[in-house]
Amino acid sequence: GKQLWRRRIEIKTNFSLLRQINSTTWMPNKEGQDLPQPLPLKSKADITTVVLYQTLISPPCCALRAFFSASNTPVEVVNVDFLSKKEISFSTYKKVPIVTVNGLQINDSEIIIKTLSPLLYGRPLTEIEITQIKETTTKTQLAYEIEMFTGGHNIDLLLKQQFNDGSFGSWVLKMLAPWFVSGIPDRIRKKNPDLQSFEAYGKAFKARFAPGTVMLGGSLPGPADAQLWGLVALSKEAGLPFVDAWLAACGLAGWYAAVAAHARPVLGGA
Repeated sequence: GKQLWRRRIEIKTNFSLLRQINSTTWMPNKEGQDLPQPLPLKSKADITTVVLYQTLISPPCCALRAFFSASNTPVEVVNVDFLSKKEISFSTYKKVPIVTVNGLQINDSEIIIKTLSPLLYGRPLTEIEITQIKETTTKTQLAYEIEMFTGGHNIDLLLKQQFNDGSFGSWVLKMLAPWFVSGIPDRIRKKNPDLQSFEAYGKAFKARFAPGTVMLGGSLPGPADAQLWGLVALSKEAGLPFVDAWLAACGLAGWYAAVAAHARPVLGGA
């Protein structure tokens, strides 16, 4: 009957997709660039495996963990060694996050979110969301990192999350890391002299909400909500004190709670 006919069409479509993937030499994108070829998947149902190569306290990695959890997407997480990066030896791109979907590699958190959002959230991104995702990646995240890495107390709390397995290697990195991360705020300011404050970007985000809504996605968190929430959740879960003040100043406490109802804690894995 009709159900059998539909099932045959579905199987034929899936085999067609598999042949397309297998017959194509997949080319991962470069940082800041869209995929050089379309992802050969039509819907979330076509996704069999998602792997996130990450480090625990990387802000864009936290953003992606929230992006996947808010869309209820199962993901395998692979923690990448800071020094050897042996877990991503297959890749010429040596930054994290890297995501593979059905074995197809996508780089750069902005491109990952733009590419996968229509599949995982079941709708195209709006123009406002596209703008917000780019701003979060290229501006808001930098302003956030200035706040996050300012002050020895903040740094200690973050490093406690990252290097907590008790190994000798973690102990060595925990001793050396403060020398590097404490210089991050000055390096960001020097490279981005026109960067606004984290609070200014938070208020701009809130101003993009439709009237009567508490999230950019409307009644449910959208991809841009999940991305920014993942950044904020990292510091909130680690106990960094600036986050609650930021949420209050931007009028985003209700937004944070609304997204949290649909996303898992970022420090608890994806």
